[in-house]
Amino acid sequence: MSSPEQWRELLAAYTAEVARVAQAGDLFDATTPNAGATEEQIREAETRLGYRLPDDHRTMLSVANGWDDYDIGESILGTDELGQGPRWEAMCETLAIFFGEGDWLAEKLGVEKNWPHLLPVIAYDNGWTGECFLYTADGGEHRAGAAFELGDFDVIGGGIHSDFYDLMSAKLTKFREFVDWEVKGDHARTWGRDIRVNPPTVTQILDKVDELSAEAGSDARIGRRPGVTDAELAELEKVLGTELHVAHRAVLQTSNGLDHVNIHILSADEIADVDSWEQLRHSAADSEIDSQLWIKSSVAASTGESVDEDAIRDEITGRLAKIPAIPFAHRQIVAQRAGDITGPSVPRYWVYGVDRRDGAVRSLLDDPLVTPLSGAYEPSRGDAREYLLAFADDAYWRAEAMKNIPRAQ
Repeated sequence: MSSPEQWRELLAAYTAEVARVAQAGDLFDATTPNAGATEEQIREAETRLGYRLPDDHRTMLSVANGWDDYDIGESILGTDELGQGPRWEAMCETLAIFFGEGDWLAEKLGVEKNWPHLLPVIAYDNGWTGECFLYTADGGEHRAGAAFELGDFDVIGGGIHSDFYDLMSAKLTKFREFVDWEVKGDHARTWGRDIRVNPPTVTQILDKVDELSAEAGSDARIGRRPGVTDAELAELEKVLGTELHVAHRAVLQTSNGLDHVNIHILSADEIADVDSWEQLRHSAADSEIDSQLWIKSSVAASTGESVDEDAIRDEITGRLAKIPAIPFAHRQIVAQRAGDITGPSVPRYWVYGVDRRDGAVRSLLDDPLVTPLSGAYEPSRGDAREYLLAFADDAYWRAEAMKNIPRAQ
């Protein structure tokens, strides 16, 4: 069993990492553990529960009587929440749901179904994956006090730790790695470094997308062309009546238009082609109108309410006029409408422009600046360079996901 001093050292290390990531940005607040519980507080919780807490858990509580938001959405329950309160009840409900979905959880834990000897110790505000529990009795191969995180039981297995201290030590290792990347700034995982120190060129970004796409098992590569000349850029800016944002210029100078899977970044000639861009905007609006009419008509069929088709059309076409944008890209997929799993596949279109005010690439129909709060939205990822960096990030996570899929032997 871990000692109070070991727990103090572990929680001090965790506190230091929380402070480090809080200082690096606005993702975290610098929270700290509560003061330790008294023996009386621990015994009151045990009386409420009807059993003695595992010794390692008792030691932890004597050092820190809970800790709210030590990680995003994760909180260690204090003595006043053991056996009562909304977070306790929600975690007990989670167990009931999971035990009710077949035998897999009981088999993972090495216990019978609906085994009652599990103690919620870490709550998670965003679902169930971060919820953690302790064994309060021996179960299968595991002794009382063994600990596990429910989200660890994924496609590649999961682990049950010897005690709460072992679980928190493992979580600290993962958290420290996360903080290391957060401190290094945006896109650090994709590039393995802080790219603010030596930013990659547009060419290097495109190469990274291709490299990571290959790691993810995709044959798709970015279609590139020779970049535009300074004279061609000057002519384009004359047609537009304004200067291009520096990041948009850099993309065009590297490749005069780009193609990747379902998205096309416009060339200088395409940006200047007002009629073709207007047609793309109308196609995007029409596909969004079709989608919204199908959704609202489906709801109306069950409620008896009428659908104001003109209002839907006016609202959606009105979005296109809200962002003063230079044409940047369009995207197309062919898929079934949302919720229409038996219906035909239909084309969907999206158009993106570079906001003349700040250089951000925005979805002209789905950016939060234009879409209703109740609707789907696609926040801007930043300027044209950030847009490509986000492309690389997406490719990185696809490659990482492929690493966790068991390969056929």
